[in-house]
Amino acid sequence: MFVNGGELDRAEREFERLANFDGDELDGQTLTQVRADGFAGVSEVARYRNEFERARENAEAALARFERIDDDVGRSDVLNALGAIEVQTGTPESAKEYYEQALELRRAVGDRTKIASTLANLGQVERSLGEYDVAREYAHTSLRIRRELQYRWGEALSLDLLSHIELEDGVLEDAERYIRLSLDIRLDIGDELGSALSSNNLARIEHERGALEAARERYEELVDSLEGGQFTRIRQGAHHGLSAVLLELSEPESAVEHADVAIDLLEENESKLVDLQATRARALLDCGSLSDALELAEEVLDDAASLGREPNAHGHVAYGLALVEDGAVADGLDHLETAVELAPSSALEGRYLCELADALESVDRPADALDKLERAVEQFSAVDAGVRARKTALQALELAEEIDDEPSVDVEAYLD
Repeated sequence: MFVNGGELDRAEREFERLANFDGDELDGQTLTQVRADGFAGVSEVARYRNEFERARENAEAALARFERIDDDVGRSDVLNALGAIEVQTGTPESAKEYYEQALELRRAVGDRTKIASTLANLGQVERSLGEYDVAREYAHTSLRIRRELQYRWGEALSLDLLSHIELEDGVLEDAERYIRLSLDIRLDIGDELGSALSSNNLARIEHERGALEAARERYEELVDSLEGGQFTRIRQGAHHGLSAVLLELSEPESAVEHADVAIDLLEENESKLVDLQATRARALLDCGSLSDALELAEEVLDDAASLGREPNAHGHVAYGLALVEDGAVADGLDHLETAVELAPSSALEGRYLCELADALESVDRPADALDKLERAVEQFSAVDAGVRARKTALQALELAEEIDDEPSVDVEAYLD
């Protein structure tokens, strides 16, 4: 069910009227159907507004009524919506159960469009759980069905999902190929929202590759051009990404500004908040505000403790860098080593190895720094982050010359 954001209040009033409809002229089954549709609509409006508990309550009310009249189409739609609610509230295992039930019903009904949609939803969930091979299988199956149906809007969604999977557990070349295909489709069919989303994802891939100026330009274009509530989440992501890019470009004041905007726009998402606050702490450190950076980084690390590997890695690197700057070198380096161990992707591991190398060099341990740079080159190369691999290889060669040492890895090979 689609709710147009500009007509949200009117839609909500109509759905509530249906949910409470008391038409004597209708037979029992039809009345139950009308009320079920109303509850489902109210749930969709509530989810659009991020009122997740209300969305869940109304979806469950709709599901009970669809079950009462044995409406498999209605049941599958609501189960799919309940899965989406669980995704948005950070409970992917519960979402998986709902999506699997929806998929079984949709296969029984034979609606291939909705089958492809639920397969893609399951792919998203498996991706969030780190089950990348399963996620790929779901995503490729949804893509095949959507192409057979010539459903281009859905095809772009499946390509977008495949890009995310490859970004997190593949090579960046494949991630970029998929997202460019998605962007081309969305531009061709006039999907403004989807085009902005694909462009935002492409900027993230450019950032991962190390093409910082290209990522900056793309993020800034999104920040400057997107207006309206329907773009809020994408604008948040663009400010988020831009803050990280500007930090790497040694513009910490601007990084703080964009991180603050991204935090203001952020919906409930503890992992993203930890990432943003970690970026903010590191930017404050680069601005010379050591005490503020140290205090914030410690808070970030505490907040990340109950979250996944990536948020914890962000927390450890921010706190580690602040500790090293504060003179607590041994503890700081331990936190940076932990960040490297926790990094869930080769690209992020490579970046954090570079941070560790810089810290080691700053405390006069150049040989250890060289070892970390060599490892970083290998990690970047493994995921086709060519710009980062070449930049880090050059840094390793320069450091080796300074200390009259020979790199243990043939870093010159990465300069071609």
